[in-house]
Amino acid sequence: MMVHRFEEYAHNPRGRSAVCFVATASPGVLSYRFLCEAISQLYARQLSVVGMGAWGERNWFKEMDIDMKDDSGKTYLPEFILADASGKLLGRLGAYTEAEELDAFFGTHLPGDQAEADTPPLRIDLKALFALDQLLSPYAPFSDEAGVAADAFLTTLAPQFSGLTSVSWLRDSLAAAQRLQTPTDRYALRRPVASLVKIAPDVASYCAELANWDSHRVYPVLLGNTSWTAKFIRAFEPDEIVQLEPGRTSSTSPTEPTILRTLLSSIGAVAEATPSLDDLNAQMIAASGGVPIGAVVIDPASPLALAGMALASARYQPVILASSPGPFESVPSFSAAEEMRKTMLTQIEALGVPYESYGDSLDGLTLACEFPFRYHSSPRDAERGIRALDDLLTRKNNGARWGIAGRLMGDAGSAVYRAMCSLFLAPRQALFFSRYSEGGAPWKHYSPRTAAAAFGEIVPCQTARHKEATIDRWKALTANGNRATNVFINSSGGAFGWSVSGGKAKPEDIPDSVPCQVHIIHSGSAARPRDPKSILGRWLEAGAHTYFGSMSEPLLEAFVTPDRVAARLFNGFPLGMAARSLLGPYSFPWRLVYFGDPLAPLNQELKKTSVGTDAP
Repeated sequence: MMVHRFEEYAHNPRGRSAVCFVATASPGVLSYRFLCEAISQLYARQLSVVGMGAWGERNWFKEMDIDMKDDSGKTYLPEFILADASGKLLGRLGAYTEAEELDAFFGTHLPGDQAEADTPPLRIDLKALFALDQLLSPYAPFSDEAGVAADAFLTTLAPQFSGLTSVSWLRDSLAAAQRLQTPTDRYALRRPVASLVKIAPDVASYCAELANWDSHRVYPVLLGNTSWTAKFIRAFEPDEIVQLEPGRTSSTSPTEPTILRTLLSSIGAVAEATPSLDDLNAQMIAASGGVPIGAVVIDPASPLALAGMALASARYQPVILASSPGPFESVPSFSAAEEMRKTMLTQIEALGVPYESYGDSLDGLTLACEFPFRYHSSPRDAERGIRALDDLLTRKNNGARWGIAGRLMGDAGSAVYRAMCSLFLAPRQALFFSRYSEGGAPWKHYSPRTAAAAFGEIVPCQTARHKEATIDRWKALTANGNRATNVFINSSGGAFGWSVSGGKAKPEDIPDSVPCQVHIIHSGSAARPRDPKSILGRWLEAGAHTYFGSMSEPLLEAFVTPDRVAARLFNGFPLGMAARSLLGPYSFPWRLVYFGDPLAPLNQELKKTSVGTDAP
C-alpha cells in the first residue's frame, strides 16, 4: 500500500530513507510537540518527520482511515505512519500507552538497518505526558496542579531530551501563564492625564504639541478637526479643548530627527540638536524604570508614524526605526517570514532590556509601519496554510511568546484617534453577544456568563446569549449606535457575514459606535482588514480602536475562553495578552490577529486631573 498523496505531503529535503507522518488533531499540545521532536532527534539519520493536521488535511485523514481517538474515545493521540522514501507504507501506530511500544514500532518498521542498535530508547512516561495535555487544556481551569505535573514530568526526562525546544517551550509558556494569574499595574500609564484635548491641524503642529508632554503629565493630541476627533472628544469629555496653530513646515510625515527630538522632549528629557536613536532609547528605558513594557517599530514615511510616536512616549517604550519589509498584501514564504522574525528578535535583543519573561518584561510590539499581513507556513507543519505574520514575529526560537504584536491601521488621522483612545479612555459599558449553545462541549466553555458578571461589577453590562442572540435583539441593543466600550461577540461565518441565532448578519448591521475594544470569536472576521465592507473593516470605520479576531479558520480551541480573558483583563493585563493562548492546542504561531495598541489595558482606574493655570 502507498501513502496517499505522498509526493504532495512528504517533506524530505535531506533524502532520508523513511518519512514519518505524525497525524494529530491538536498540533499545539505538548505531547505532539515533544514526540515529533524526540523522534526527529532519536532517528535523525533515518527519517524525516512531517506533521499532519486533522482539520487542514482532513481529506488525507479520510483517505488514510485515521481515527484520532484512543480506545476510551476520549483522548486524542498522535498517530504515526511510516513510509519509505518512495511512499510505500511500512507501518502505522495509532493506539499505544507506553514508550516501549513506540520504540518497538520504529525498530520493527524502519527499512533495512535503519533501526540502528545504538539508538537509545524513548524512555518517556507517555501516560504522564498525555495527562499533562489534559491539565493544560484551554478548557481546564489553570491551577497549581498543572505546574506540579509539569515539574514532575520534566524531572523524569532522560538527559538527551532536556535540551528539546518543546521542553523549553513548556517551561516558558507555563511560567507565562502563571504570571497572568497575578494582578499587576505595570501596563497602566505612569503619568497623570490632564483633562485637556489639543487639536493639531498638521504633522508639524502635532509633533510640536506631543513634545509638550513632559515627565509630569500627558493629554490627548488629535490630528485635524475630523469625525474621529469629534468622536474621541465626546467620549473623553475634556475640561478644555485647544485648537493649535499650523506648524512651521508642510511635511506630511515626520523626519527621523523630528521623531527623536519630539519623543525625547515628550518624556522630559533634554533633546540635543542632533539626537541619536541610542540616546532616545536610553532615556526611554531609564524612564520606564529599566524594564519597558514594549517597543514600537516606526517607519518615518508611514502615516502610522504619528500614532506610534504617541504610544512610544506615553508608555515609555523604546523605538525601532525601520522601513517596511514588504507590502501589506504580500504573502512571504515561511523561510522569508522566519527571517523577519529573527531580524525582529535581533532588534529586540539589541535594546539590551529583559524581554524573555513574558508577563513581566518587554511584552508588546507595536507595528507603526507597513508589514506583510500573511505568510505561508512551513511544509513540515501540521495544519499547513496561511498564517498571521504578527503572531510569528513575537516568538522566541523555541516557539514560546516573548510578547504580543499589535498592528496599527488607517491613515494618520484615524491611527492617531485609535492610539489616543487606547491611552486615555476608560470603560463605560460592556456588551456580550453570543449565539453559542451553553448546553454542551465545546460551546459551553465559551459562555460569556462569568465574564459579563465581572464587567457588571464596574460598568453597566448588556448580554444576549444563545437563543436570545438574534438579529432583532442585536438591532435593539444597538438601535442608537453601539454604546458599549467593550464588545465581546461569539459567532461564526467569514469576513463578510456573521451568524446570529436563527439567521445571519452582515457587516452593515454593525452600527456607528463609541470608541470601543472588540473581541470576536469567529472564523475569519479579520481576513480582509483593509476592506471597509468586511466585519473588521466595518468595526474600524464605526469607531473601534482595538480589535482581536482571526484572519482565517482558526478552530474554536484557538480562542481563550471569555472567562479567562476577563480574568486576565481584571488582573491588569492588556487585551492583546489576555486573549492570546499560551498552552492550548493552537498556541503555536497561528491565525489570530490583534489590531491596535497591543498594550491597551482596561484603564478602569484611569483618572483625569484638572488642567489648572499652568497648561503649556
